[in-house]
Amino acid sequence: MSDGQRNALILAVCAAAWIIIFMRSATGEPERRDPTISPAEVQSFAKEKLNELQQQSFAQGKEFCALIYEDSSGVLQITPALAGSGHSCATMYVIEHDMLPLANLHTHGQYDTNFIGEAPSAQDLAVSAAERVDGYVSTPGGRFWFVDWETETTEQICGEGCLYQDPNYEKCAAFQPAQTYTLLQLRAPLPSETLPSLC
Repeated sequence: MSDGQRNALILAVCAAAWIIIFMRSATGEPERRDPTISPAEVQSFAKEKLNELQQQSFAQGKEFCALIYEDSSGVLQITPALAGSGHSCATMYVIEHDMLPLANLHTHGQYDTNFIGEAPSAQDLAVSAAERVDGYVSTPGGRFWFVDWETETTEQICGEGCLYQDPNYEKCAAFQPAQTYTLLQLRAPLPSETLPSLC
């Protein structure tokens, strides 16, 4: 991905985040209440839903995203999954009054040797921070990641093959993700020797 494409993607994600903020302020964000569902339950639910979305994501070559929320009865729910592009997904959710947003989630599309899809991106952290909810990310290699919006960090919950894996996925010697990343680390430029092909 060229610098121009990367900058355009960053601007598109930021624009989507600002639209979310504007829509919430214009329509009146629902009054916050404390969740009754534990973080462990949310994580397990996110893992199950991402695993279900993986095959569709690979087949269509698109990212899919959705929002996990607690309804007024204290039940975990998920919005309909939205299809994005090959390497982005605009999170245009409609937040109803009785919905308590708990986390966003998205796939990273199909395996692509010219794109680092095995770790969350800086944009993934930026979107979670804008939405003020944690996030979960699945990768072509079947990794499962948690994004903490408050600390602006991400952690690999389980590694390669943990979730349904793209049949075309190949282990990449040029890039093996770390266990955790900060936003600053994700914004750092890639080593030149890994470009233009990452594997």
